Amino acid sequence: MQKHTKSRWWRLTDSRVRWRHSLLVKYLSLVVCAMMLFFFLMPLATIILAIPMYWNDQMKEKENPYANGHTLMTAWHAETKLLKGSNEQAIEKLLASWKVKLPKASVFWIDEKGMTRSMLPEQKSLPKQWTAQDSIAFMKNSHDGDPFTVVSFIGGEAAKEGFVVIQIPRKLMTYDGLQPLYTSEYAFAIMMSLTLLFILFSWRFFYRIQRRLRELERAMAMTDEQGIPVTISVAKEDEIGQLQHSFNRMTSELRASRKREQEEEELRKQLIANLSHDIRTPLTTIRTHVHTIQQENDVLQERSKTSLRVIVQKCEDLAHLVDNLLSYTLLSAKRYTFHPQAVDVVRLVRESAAAWYPMWEKHQFEVEVNLPSAPITWDVDQMWMKRILDNVYQNVVRHASSGRYIRIEMNQLPNGSSELVIQDKGPGMKVTSSNKGAGIGLSIIEMMLKEMQLEQEVFSSSNGTTLVLTPKRGNLKNPNI
Repeated sequence: MQKHTKSRWWRLTDSRVRWRHSLLVKYLSLVVCAMMLFFFLMPLATIILAIPMYWNDQMKEKENPYANGHTLMTAWHAETKLLKGSNEQAIEKLLASWKVKLPKASVFWIDEKGMTRSMLPEQKSLPKQWTAQDSIAFMKNSHDGDPFTVVSFIGGEAAKEGFVVIQIPRKLMTYDGLQPLYTSEYAFAIMMSLTLLFILFSWRFFYRIQRRLRELERAMAMTDEQGIPVTISVAKEDEIGQLQHSFNRMTSELRASRKREQEEEELRKQLIANLSHDIRTPLTTIRTHVHTIQQENDVLQERSKTSLRVIVQKCEDLAHLVDNLLSYTLLSAKRYTFHPQAVDVVRLVRESAAAWYPMWEKHQFEVEVNLPSAPITWDVDQMWMKRILDNVYQNVVRHASSGRYIRIEMNQLPNGSSELVIQDKGPGMKVTSSNKGAGIGLSIIEMMLKEMQLEQEVFSSSNGTTLVLTPKRGNLKNPNI
């Protein structure tokens, strides 16, 4: 008996599956790889994209010194910050150098007293004396306007030495500032690509699992000549592989069990056949000696005669029981000879009833036989049909003799079929009979009727039992339907 082990949720795999073969480990590895690819490919793609962007900026700056406003603004702030505490000549020298470097740009200097100094070139629109209102208006008009304007305090924002301004027409600038390394669209594209890649690998992973499960399902539906599923070849030692091993073990056990069952059934049938033969031999001897004793009728007392009649009756019952037991065994083993052919059932029933009439008369039965004059043909085995009628008649004599009545009737039905009706007025099938062995006889009748494609209906009550036999459609010969 296998010991039930309590499952542990923290275990990665089943103890029968090695971790490197486990489907769970493989899928977790797929998830971890997807996460690592995301955190690795995002910066890698950023670097790959940033390198050409950087060189593109450098080329733009070489071709057009006005292009990169961000670079110009950064350089302007850095150089003016170095002018802290410088004299007028240094400031003018800086402005002149920027004018040489950017000839189309405009530069000017407002000193700490608000006086306009060193305008390159001269701009009449600028006030000579700046007020706070002029400064605010200039800042407001220059913000994100044309020309591109950069204002920088001399010596830094904390210093109070005035400020310098550089202005560049927007039409000269093809690149206003350094672009970010990646935009939101770029990040979304990378995330979608990685997501689709993860979905693709996940689909492939689960598709292979689904394909293997379908192969297992098809293999389970395939059976051999004994109706047992065939063995499955195991390709991988993962969880599905363990399921396949379990299925193979189950089929092996089922095949072994079926083999043992067949051997036991064969042994039982052989035992019944041998037992039937062994019982018949002493039974024949008993009958012979009883018949010899009955010949001495003059010397026998009445009580002895009664005992001999009981012995004869019980020997007949035992012989009938042995015949039924042997017939049941042969029918179960499909070894009972079966030759179906077109048979006139009316003639067969009439002959069988005539053979049993002395027995019914001996038991003082009221016999009612209603058979049509025209023949009714069924496709049956004649010997089997006689055996069925004999068993039914014998059951009536043995178990329904108290009613002392039997009715045998055949009717042609409106649908072209026909029926055989056998009725008695005994106590019914629910009442326990003192005579044993009826169960085997009924089983034999059921098996023979099923093999000959005859249907039976039994109606039983305390007023008697009625048996109705009807052929199926395929059993009728030229039915008028």
